[in-house]
Amino acid sequence: MEFDRQAMKDFFLDDQRGYFKSYSTVAQDPDHCSDMFRFYSPDIAVTTYFPIVMVVNREQFLKISCAHPHIQETLIPQHCAIDENQGLFAVLLKATFEIKSSGEVVEQEFTAHYKLTKDEEDELKIEKLWIFAEWVAPGRTNIVDLYEDAFRAALS
Repeated sequence: MEFDRQAMKDFFLDDQRGYFKSYSTVAQDPDHCSDMFRFYSPDIAVTTYFPIVMVVNREQFLKISCAHPHIQETLIPQHCAIDENQGLFAVLLKATFEIKSSGEVVEQEFTAHYKLTKDEEDELKIEKLWIFAEWVAPGRTNIVDLYEDAFRAALS
């Protein structure tokens, strides 16, 4: 399978319809979370390496994504690497988590590795996603603290 470097870049980084823009807006809205299906292969496997390790499917991943409407999560790509031969996109992300009720903002960095495939219409889809969280010092709020209930609900 061949991948076009610019198409991969646009898929993730386009300011209007790219993955990171969409994830930072519609993925957290329970009424529009399913709009994210357009980015994912039906059989996607998502593995998170936080203080807890989880492997989830597409429905579980979206359940986690939209289970926290009280927190606005924004993904900000810092650096990316593209391997069009293997369909891999790796990115260093700064994530901000704004707690809407208080205005408090928590920041954490992640490295995410995306393995792409193409669907029957030759559209790019994320087939595998590995997310590695920054180590957070004890006493500092991290993603597990913020989303503990969402993680538990998605895995039950």
